[in-house]
Amino acid sequence: MKQISTILFSTVFFPLLQPVWDKEPFNISNISKPDAPFFLEDAGIKEQGAYFRQLPDPRIKSRIALSLLKTNNEKAVEILENMLRDEKNDNVISDLFICMYRLRDKAKITYSERIKKYMEHQDQLIRGYAAALYFIKTSDAATILTMLEKENSLFVQELLWNELASKPKSCNQEDLKKFLQSKDSIRRAGAVRVLALASKEPDSVPKLKKAAEDELPVRIALAKALKEMPDAGNELIAKLAEDKSSIVRALVASCAVSDKRLKTLVKLSGDKDWEVRRAACETLGGSKSPEAISALLARMNDNYEPVRTAAEDALVKINPGEDTIKKLTEFVKSDAHRDAAIRVLGMLGAKNSALDILNVLNGKAEDETVRRAVEALGRLECKSAADAIASKSSSKNPAVRKAVAFTIGRLGVASTFKTLELLTKDKDASVVLEAINAMGLIADKSFNKRLNEIVKDVKPSTSSDMRAYACWAVSRINAPTDGMMEEMKKLFLKKIIPMEGEKTYDADYARAAAIMALVEMGGKKNEPSMKAAKSAISFFHENPFKTKDEDSITLKEYMRQIQAVMNGTEIKPELVPTVKPELVTGKVQ
Repeated sequence: MKQISTILFSTVFFPLLQPVWDKEPFNISNISKPDAPFFLEDAGIKEQGAYFRQLPDPRIKSRIALSLLKTNNEKAVEILENMLRDEKNDNVISDLFICMYRLRDKAKITYSERIKKYMEHQDQLIRGYAAALYFIKTSDAATILTMLEKENSLFVQELLWNELASKPKSCNQEDLKKFLQSKDSIRRAGAVRVLALASKEPDSVPKLKKAAEDELPVRIALAKALKEMPDAGNELIAKLAEDKSSIVRALVASCAVSDKRLKTLVKLSGDKDWEVRRAACETLGGSKSPEAISALLARMNDNYEPVRTAAEDALVKINPGEDTIKKLTEFVKSDAHRDAAIRVLGMLGAKNSALDILNVLNGKAEDETVRRAVEALGRLECKSAADAIASKSSSKNPAVRKAVAFTIGRLGVASTFKTLELLTKDKDASVVLEAINAMGLIADKSFNKRLNEIVKDVKPSTSSDMRAYACWAVSRINAPTDGMMEEMKKLFLKKIIPMEGEKTYDADYARAAAIMALVEMGGKKNEPSMKAAKSAISFFHENPFKTKDEDSITLKEYMRQIQAVMNGTEIKPELVPTVKPELVTGKVQ
C-alpha cells in the first residue's frame, strides 16, 4: 500500500485469520474485507477548492462541498472554510456549514471569527451550524447563551443546547439559571440539562428540584442529564421515578445502578410500562445485591418477552450464588418461569439442574421450551441426555433441530453421530452449518466421509459456507485421506462452481478455508498435508493460465497471512487500501 503522510480520519484493517480459525470456521461475515475507506490527497482537495471558486452554478458548488466529506483528510475542513470566502449563495453556504459540522469530530475550524459573522444569518441552518462550530473551536459559552436568549428556531436551540451539554463546565451557572425563568419549555429544558451536568451534586441545586415538576420536555432533559451522572442526583432520580410519563421513568431506569439508587431501580423493575421494566432489569444486572436478584427473579414470568430476556441476561451477568441457583431450579417446575429458568441455568453452568431440565425434555413441551432445554443440557455437558436430545432432531421446527446439532457437538456421544450426519443434510441452511460445526468440535474420524462429500458438492443446493465449515472440521479432525486433500486443493485452485454455462471460483473465504486447513494440519506434523499445502500455494502463484487481476485483493491478503502461518512468522495487520472518492470535474465555460 502506498504510504500516506497525512493523518487519516479513519483507517481500516483486514481481519486477522488465525484468531478466527482458532475459534470457528470462516464465513462471509467473520473474515470479509471491510469497505475500503475513501481518501483524497491534499493536492486533489486543493484542486476541488480551486474548481469551486471558478464555478457560477451553485448546484455544482454544493456537490463539490458534499464530495469533500468522503476525502478522509483533515485538509478538507481547511478548504471548506476557504470556500466560504466571498460565497453569496445561501444554499451553498448552508451546505458548506453542514459539511464542516459533520466533520467536527475529525478536525476543528481554524478561523473562528470568520465563522462567527454567520451566527446572525437569517437561515437557521447557517446560523445554527456556524454557532455550533464556533463553540466547538472556542468554548465561548457566554456568546452562545447570549444568542440563545433571542433564538426562536427549535432546530438551532436544540443543536446549541446539545453542544453546551458536551462542555457544561464552560457555562456560567448564573447565566444558565436565567433561562429557567423563560416561558419557553425548550429553553428551560436546555438550561436544566446543562446546569445539572455542570453541578457536582444536582440534588443541592434548588432550581433543579423545581425542574423535576416542570413540563415534560424539562423533566426529560433532567432525566437525560442524570443518566450521564453515575454518582450524583439520587434524590432527583427517586423523584423522577414517580413521574407520570413512561419516557421519564424509562430514562431513570437506565441510570447506572448504585447502593443509593437500588431501591428506586427495584421499584421500576415492576413498573406498569414494559419498556421501563426492561430498562430497569438491564440496569440491575450491574448489582449483585440480594434485592436486585430478587427483583430479577420476579420478572422471569413477565408478560413481555423483552422484559424476561433482560432479566435472564442480567442474572447471567450477575452470576449469583447457590441459593439463587436452587430457586431457579425450582422455577423449572413452574409453567410460568420454566423457559427463562432453563436458559439461565444453562448459561450459568448449573450442572445440578440437569436432571430437572431433562425431565422437561422428556415430557410434553412447546418447541421453544424444547429448544432451550436442549441447548441448556449441552452447556451443562449432560451426556446421559444425549439420546433424548438426538430424538428431537425429527422436530418440524428448525430452531429445535439447530439446537440438537449444537448440543451433540458439545456432548460428543458416539450414539448420536448418525443423527449429526443426517442434520448435515437438513433442508434448513442454519441447521446444516451448525451440524458441520459440531463435527469439527467433536473431531471424530468417522465424519471424514461426509465432510469430504460436502467439500466436493458444488450443486446449487449447497453453499460456500458449507464447504468452508467442512474444511475447518476436517482440519480439526486432522486425519485426511489423499483424496480429501486433493479435493481441498481443487477447491482452492480451480474454477469449480457452475454459473450460467461456465465455471467460476468458490468464494474467497471458502478457498482460504481449504488452504488454511491444509496448512493447519501440516503444522500438526501431518507431512502429507503440509506437502499438499506447499504445492497448492506454489501453483497459486505460478499458475500460467491465471489472468493478472483474477485474484481479488482480499484473497491476496488471505494468502499473505496463510503463508505466514505456514512459515511460522509473525502476522502484522494490513491496512485496507484506500480508494479515491468520486469527484466533481469538468471545464468551466
